[in-house]
Amino acid sequence: MLLVRTARTGGGDDMREIWFAHVRDQKHAVRAVAAIAGAGQDTKVTVLGTVRHAVLIDQLGVPEGEVKSFDHGGRTGLSRSC
Repeated sequence: MLLVRTARTGGGDDMREIWFAHVRDQKHAVRAVAAIAGAGQDTKVTVLGTVRHAVLIDQLGVPEGEVKSFDHGGRTGLSRSC
């Protein structure tokens, strides 16, 4: 489970998104989420924790090797292979 935080220009609160990566290597997961989320210089990707394989598959619908954005408690439909 990763947090993608993008600083807003001109002040205001940062934009925050939660992503799930079904990738074994943490560094690869961070790179994959950053690439798919379109992370620029003002964006930081932080690992929040791990999620069990069964939860990723059965409850979150994230197949192995893919990442998915999770928006305000609901799936956004973004699911792309790494």
